[in-house]
Amino acid sequence: MLLRKRKLKIKRWTYLLIGLLTLSLAGLWIFREFNFNPGLLIGQRVDSLNGVYVYYSCEVDNVSGRNMTADGYNLGLKY
Repeated sequence: MLLRKRKLKIKRWTYLLIGLLTLSLAGLWIFREFNFNPGLLIGQRVDSLNGVYVYYSCEVDNVSGRNMTADGYNLGLKY
């Protein structure tokens, strides 16, 4: 009887962990694919501070090129 209860408890925790993992992966996919700012376009100027402009990039991994100086110094990634 005790062994059966232990097996049921392990089975329940396994299903719970699988369910949480599935929900986490689905949530991650939704946040990556869904545009939470439909009024903004990629590359649109959003804000500025001291003459430095901030552009909308839609998501964290979106890169549209490099921002470089005339002599080839890398200033960073473009939106």
